[in-house]
Amino acid sequence: AGDGQASIGLLAWLNRAAVERDFGIDAAASLEEAGAAPLRAALAERLNAHNAAHPGASTRVRRCLLLAEPPSVGAHELSDKGTVNRSAVLARRAAAVERLYAEPAEAGVIALP
Repeated sequence: AGDGQASIGLLAWLNRAAVERDFGIDAAASLEEAGAAPLRAALAERLNAHNAAHPGASTRVRRCLLLAEPPSVGAHELSDKGTVNRSAVLARRAAAVERLYAEPAEAGVIALP
């Protein structure tokens, strides 16, 4: 989601079944709730590992925001082949992109050094 930004930010969807299995977070739970803190910490740990291996400005992830609503076929966020249509996602979720890059980082946004 980094178009026009100084750093890379991710809008991400979770595999809810895996989150429930691995973190005990109900599949219908809000990702903003305190119970999601272990999940956000695990994601930050994995993103920090990625950043250690990819330290360049064009590959280093600085922010991540988990999206509760899955990609919409009706809004053309997914192709017929099941791939994400990046431009449709960024256009439809402009408010999420604003949250992702807000300073200081908003609650729920994983901010990395």
